[in-house]
Amino acid sequence: MGFEYIKGRFCCDGVEIGEIADKVDTPFYLYSKEAIERNFKEYKEAFSEVSPLICYAAKVNSNIAILKLLSKLSSGCDVSSLGELFLAKNAGIPGKKIVFNGNGKTEDDIKMAIKEKVFLIIADSIDELFLIDNFAKEKINVGIRINPGIEPKTHPYVATGLEKSKFGITREILKNAISLIRKMKNINLICLSSHIGSQVTELSPFVESAKRLVNLAKEIGEIKYIDIGGGLGIPYNNENFPGISQFAKEITPIVKDFKLIIEPGRSIVGNSGCLVTKVLYLKETKAKKFIVVDAGMNDLIRPALYNSFHRILQSELREQGEIIADIVGPLCEDGDFLARERKMSAVSSSDLLCIMDAGAYSFSMSSNYNARRKCPEIMVIDKKPCVIRKRESFKDLIRNQVIPYGL
Repeated sequence: MGFEYIKGRFCCDGVEIGEIADKVDTPFYLYSKEAIERNFKEYKEAFSEVSPLICYAAKVNSNIAILKLLSKLSSGCDVSSLGELFLAKNAGIPGKKIVFNGNGKTEDDIKMAIKEKVFLIIADSIDELFLIDNFAKEKINVGIRINPGIEPKTHPYVATGLEKSKFGITREILKNAISLIRKMKNINLICLSSHIGSQVTELSPFVESAKRLVNLAKEIGEIKYIDIGGGLGIPYNNENFPGISQFAKEITPIVKDFKLIIEPGRSIVGNSGCLVTKVLYLKETKAKKFIVVDAGMNDLIRPALYNSFHRILQSELREQGEIIADIVGPLCEDGDFLARERKMSAVSSSDLLCIMDAGAYSFSMSSNYNARRKCPEIMVIDKKPCVIRKRESFKDLIRNQVIPYGL
């Protein structure tokens, strides 16, 4: 079901969001279990011809309940830190379905990845290959991340496949890496990997990247897996973007001679979540109107960081005319906004607003700025709102802080 209006009231999997707010208090993140399941199953069905290892990208949203749900759907996990590896394992995702990525792995990262017997460590540099070989006691599966030098046509902060990006190695360096690997006793090179960016809304960059990986793999001759990463975008403003089935139709013929690894994140959980916030005040100056809400940039930083657009829907449909206003939070920053110059239905104090498509890179990027407590996360499961993360307490704010003796 996901999110929809039922008799004028906005609902998540059939449950009225207003009723949830009465019990939880705002702001809070709300997720649709049914939407997550639907998106993951679409990946499995769309790519069924090549039976891929689907590794959900934990960085997108690492709540352990979401990881557990995906684990039960047979998902693997793409991790890029020890914390994400810890969460994946505790959610029941076996090491044989975990791919460890990242361009700055520490010695501890590599040692733990080896200890936990992850399926694959994706090396990002030649130096890292030497570390892996040194710490491994036996042959372990390794992949190499290739920087394909492709323009993914997305926000520059999340374009990771450009020649100037910090990720991966070039084709020229790959030749040297292969000759070195053949002298290493503990490296079993089985995969070439590439991740060109996030919120990519055209298929041509994915197609070109996959073709380059396949051609390189055939040149090397011992590669079994092609890892095309993730990054498929979602429509934040009702745009007509290619979906999962179109993505699979383009990629499958290219990689059919290899085993495929894909690492989707946003396209699985992005449209499954929203941030529910309450209107506190209405303000008006000579320049503009403001709607002040109780969620801020510490809860959802994407608009301030990326100038990203999120649809904003009201929990109840009412005829109150239209306004153009900035939706702003309570933090001490003029950059604390959720929308600028947004045309929307007029609102009143205490109304609930739902910041849509906030399941990805939203709570995971939240903070305690202004000493604000991180908000709770709720998932509707079988028509029942379940708390999957409690609201932080004031004690949580000082839990790991220490006042030295004498102060």
